[in-house]
Amino acid sequence: MPDIILPSISVITVCLNASETIRDTIESVIRQKYSNVEYIIVDGDSTDQTLNIVAEYRRHISLLISEKDEGIYDAMNKGIEAAKGDVLYFLNADDRFMDDDVLIDVAREFSQDAGASLIYGNIVWQKNDITQQSNQPDRITREYLARKTLFHQSAFMKRNLFQRVGRYNIDYRVVADYRWFLDYFMKYEGNYRYIDRLIAYVSTSGISNSTSWEAERIDAMKDMFSHLEIIRFRKIPRLAARIRGWLKGEN
Repeated sequence: MPDIILPSISVITVCLNASETIRDTIESVIRQKYSNVEYIIVDGDSTDQTLNIVAEYRRHISLLISEKDEGIYDAMNKGIEAAKGDVLYFLNADDRFMDDDVLIDVAREFSQDAGASLIYGNIVWQKNDITQQSNQPDRITREYLARKTLFHQSAFMKRNLFQRVGRYNIDYRVVADYRWFLDYFMKYEGNYRYIDRLIAYVSTSGISNSTSWEAERIDAMKDMFSHLEIIRFRKIPRLAARIRGWLKGEN
């Protein structure tokens, strides 16, 4: 029986003034039972205690980059450029792995399906006082991408994908990861795999929750979807949700 070859995994954490949350993120990485892990932290020149906290864990960190950047996706691109792992994963400074077996389980999934270039699972997200589990579909359809998207914290991507699909387009300030997924699933039709497993605990109080997110998302969709599709899949459902909210408020 041939030996099972497990991929190396680069975990990339980008942060800026994240002293309140970075410790939990780092500890969730170093508790992982999988050992073939490169851990990269890309800091945007924090001015709080973030770097002091990171220094406490320096022996567990493969590479620390600390310099000004042009936003979260520029920082993520720096992590991509520096990474040496077969598989890349982004864990933001407000997030943490769901349990200590995530990386070993994902590594085994890649070893069992050598053709898979992207493997994704489920996440639990928190917004203010609301916590909810988000289960992803096992197939990513055109309609799903119009209505929703994957959380990047749910997805593990082979490093060579960023040579084929490209890195994150920093012209998009808040939806560059969404645009990347559009390119991957719709242009390149990549070979992907879903696993019914919780990957991470995610805070949605950051960039993906900003007021400019929806407008920029529509812009990212324009060369992938027709105007009618955008109205059908995006604008009408959001208008209907607002109307339901208004009616509920009047009762």
